[in-house]
Amino acid sequence: PVAQEATEFQVRRRRAAKLTSFFGVDYRDLIDNILESIERGVEEERGRGTLQPEEVEVSQYRSSFDAD
Repeated sequence: PVAQEATEFQVRRRRAAKLTSFFGVDYRDLIDNILESIERGVEEERGRGTLQPEEVEVSQYRSSFDAD
């Protein structure tokens, strides 16, 4: 099982390296930008009143969790 996990990890790392090379940006930076965009959208929707209170709470919980 350990050898298989290592192999799966290596495959994921190679895939991430290919994406980094293709997009010219680090995978983590790309994901961070996507998440920031989603969070901004949630805040805008919250400001418009188009989200239910529970939806905003989940977003705020995740944002505070990610800040730690």
